[in-house]
Amino acid sequence: MARDKTGEITGVQLVYLDRWTGQKAKADLTQSVGSFIGSPVQIQKGTDAIFLAEGVETALSLKEAGLKGDIYATLSVSNIQGMGDFLQDQSRPVVICADADVENSPARKTVEEAMSFLKERGFTVSVIRPDLTKGDFNDILRKEGISAVQSYFRDYLGHSPHWEEEFKKQYLAAHPERTLKINNISSQSNPLTPPQIIGKFKFLTEQINTLDNKGIIERLTKERNDLVVSIFQDKILMTRIRLRNTSVATQIAALSDSLRKQQEMKISQKFEMER
Repeated sequence: MARDKTGEITGVQLVYLDRWTGQKAKADLTQSVGSFIGSPVQIQKGTDAIFLAEGVETALSLKEAGLKGDIYATLSVSNIQGMGDFLQDQSRPVVICADADVENSPARKTVEEAMSFLKERGFTVSVIRPDLTKGDFNDILRKEGISAVQSYFRDYLGHSPHWEEEFKKQYLAAHPERTLKINNISSQSNPLTPPQIIGKFKFLTEQINTLDNKGIIERLTKERNDLVVSIFQDKILMTRIRLRNTSVATQIAALSDSLRKQQEMKISQKFEMER
């Protein structure tokens, strides 16, 4: 059932299955009734990223792969653009999960037009599509399994609104006395993913704002500053973080700018003292 932004049902799409195999009927019967413009089918409710798929089968495949966020089936490629009136929160990144349409095909051009339209409406939009020989993400799920679908969405797996709490539990379990430093779970062979960076930054900020031990605050602040400096220099990583959480990316950029100005002031003061 398709619902508009008020929650009212505006259309219904029926997909007929083979009673013996559970697959789509050989005739591929699909019956649509009502209006679907700006009225998608919500497959999953979540936070952060919003995933737009053309068909219900593709949207269900994304859910099966473990993506975290809102997942919608727009029921037609042309209705992706219609989501501009449905979606309300421009702070959440939008990911169009397109089919593997060839270059310059009508469907691919429609997706590109929809992406441009949504960007004009103030949304941060990206497109993820399978390799040309793959079909859609439901085809990949059926032929190659969940891990093959997940390979396209690594930045969106394992992230949930409870990440900060999980990080906190791990930290307090390892350091019940709130020791001076969070375990550094980053290494060259195992770098932090954007969701982990977002979770760690939020957690450090929360601890800095709530703790009353000056020594611990100073060391946690240093750890957060080191994290900010290391990731802000990586423009690609910052873009991936911004796509996941605009608010955190903005805070990181502001803090990086503040640290830069502090460093410039220290250098200036040192220069004056040496004159």
